[in-house]
Amino acid sequence: MDSYFKCWKIADGSDVGEQAVLRLEEDVYALQDATADEVEAGTRCLATWYVERKYKTQVCGPDGRYYDMKSEMQELSFEELIFCSGECIGAYHDGLIFLFGDEQTHYREKYLGEMPISADQGISFYDYYYLHAR
Repeated sequence: MDSYFKCWKIADGSDVGEQAVLRLEEDVYALQDATADEVEAGTRCLATWYVERKYKTQVCGPDGRYYDMKSEMQELSFEELIFCSGECIGAYHDGLIFLFGDEQTHYREKYLGEMPISADQGISFYDYYYLHAR
């Protein structure tokens, strides 16, 4: 079967080549063709999990500017799914690794940078990601 789906799977050194890789503990993962069983398992994971992204936006109000938190729901794509021994164990979303079975990985912060707000002050900006089950 020719697979139209790619997913992250453990790779030996010959499978990696020049492509990007993920490192989880001592294992190296690379994007590879998904098997029919992985497509089925991944489809179930996509129906079960999603990511919520929270971020600051600058708002100009009558009393000056302030920073408001916004939130958006983000769907996972099949190409973000991570498999180990045929089991869908997590997702690699927006440069962050989420493991379905490890609640400590269900919240992630991604530093975006700092914006100066005066000559000697700045505000740091982060995106906050939460993995949720439906």
